[in-house]
Amino acid sequence: MKKFDGYNFESDNCHLLTFGVLFEADSPKEAIHRYKAGEISFWNSWRGSFWGILKDKTNDITLLFNNHIGSKMVFYAETVEGLVWDTNPFDLARVTDAKTDNENYLWQMLIYGYSPVGETAYSNIHRLLAGEYIYAQGSKIEKRTYHRFDNTPNNLPLEENIERIDAAFRQAVARVIHKNEEYGHTHYIALSAGLDSRMTNRVAHDFATTPIHNITYSQSGFYDETIPRELAEYWHNIFHFTALDGGDCLSALNEVSRMTCGLVHYSGAAETLYGLPEEAKINGGVFLTGMVGDIIAGTAYTNRDPNQKYHYGEGAILHGYENILQAALPTNFEQLYPNREIYYLYVRGFNCANLGSPLIHQIYGESYSPFCDVDFLETAYKVPLAQRWNNQLYDQWILRKYPDMAQWKHNGIYTIGHRPGKISLFGRAIHINEVPKRITWYILKRLHIHDYYTETAGKTMNPEDDWFTENDTLRKWSEEYLETNMNLLNGFPAVKQMALQLSKGNATERMQVLSLLACLRQTR
Repeated sequence: MKKFDGYNFESDNCHLLTFGVLFEADSPKEAIHRYKAGEISFWNSWRGSFWGILKDKTNDITLLFNNHIGSKMVFYAETVEGLVWDTNPFDLARVTDAKTDNENYLWQMLIYGYSPVGETAYSNIHRLLAGEYIYAQGSKIEKRTYHRFDNTPNNLPLEENIERIDAAFRQAVARVIHKNEEYGHTHYIALSAGLDSRMTNRVAHDFATTPIHNITYSQSGFYDETIPRELAEYWHNIFHFTALDGGDCLSALNEVSRMTCGLVHYSGAAETLYGLPEEAKINGGVFLTGMVGDIIAGTAYTNRDPNQKYHYGEGAILHGYENILQAALPTNFEQLYPNREIYYLYVRGFNCANLGSPLIHQIYGESYSPFCDVDFLETAYKVPLAQRWNNQLYDQWILRKYPDMAQWKHNGIYTIGHRPGKISLFGRAIHINEVPKRITWYILKRLHIHDYYTETAGKTMNPEDDWFTENDTLRKWSEEYLETNMNLLNGFPAVKQMALQLSKGNATERMQVLSLLACLRQTR
């Protein structure tokens, strides 16, 4: 893949380096001029998926910055020589002789499936999160925040808010389409049965002047195959479908862990890697997705109060371990974000979802979700929660602006504009009519009594429990991996005891342990 427009520029005794893709940015000369004029976080006005470094040689100042959503892997450590950074924590650990000593991180990985606060297996190595930068001068190193999203409502009527989010969304999609065509890259856009990727594709169709390729993967015959196939035919897009039948993709654990720096529960990234066409790895530019659109254009909550408080374990993949997490997280954890919605955006959205599939795309190109575009996100989160609740805004946006997209049900289940209400169940917001099914699945899984046809009746994209049950090769591989690598936890007996317990549980629990062990393998 050809590189995009990163900077490597020196002027006025300052050296500016950037990596990634820039949709809107100052020229490097203007950026340095702004810095010299006192605008330390000059990149705050930029748009794209980027990270960068500015070295001011005159004043011995280094600025190390990530983008607004923290989509780039940037790690840093403080040493006697000063600031050290890398895009891989394991490489940085070798340079700094760091030891695997951070038990809190192990607990976070085991329960959350990621670190909600940017920790790593090394107590002295941290990940630079969304909207953060490092200001280093001489031996003094300070982490600062230059940007935070907020959900203070604008109190505008629904009709005006629909106009605003539509304009911001179209701008976000157009940025990617124009950049791909500027550099001669093929348009590859993820497509599922949900609304998020559907909307990305629908708007991309209005701007693209070259063919659009859709990437779809799921269990054969499920809604995540059948609906995208119909949508791609409707748009006359080129359709690439990969069957995940049997779940063999999940055995690529070590490869996926290397690609994601072992930072997240690995299954989603493994499925993305398996489902990525070979030609996309060669010709892909900016891969468009619909990542976390549901919690931005909609909301994940049953309560309409925007100032809800969050708690330990909120956004974790596993539930019921709040006491362990309270000891494994910073004492100020519950004060890091102003309310539950902003917490969930940063923790589950930026620190989990965006560290899975998007990191696979970044191996071969760039990854961008228009829902995570700064201008769209800031516009959408100003819409009062009461308007976004239960996807009311989302559905009305589709019905008023793109009514052709309402022909297909969301995930094959919900008719656009006619959704049942939600309640909280097992820590998640669940539509009322799904409650009996969810309770049945939960009981079957906890008792390790599993009926393949009960699970697939809902046409879920990835029936992982069934893959481990039905696929003898996958199951034996996972058992051997667990047995061979469990000794990596010998220095942490309490973590090991819980990992042994979870490894005998359902697919999610087993893969949680596998993800942690694969991460630890890279520390050796």
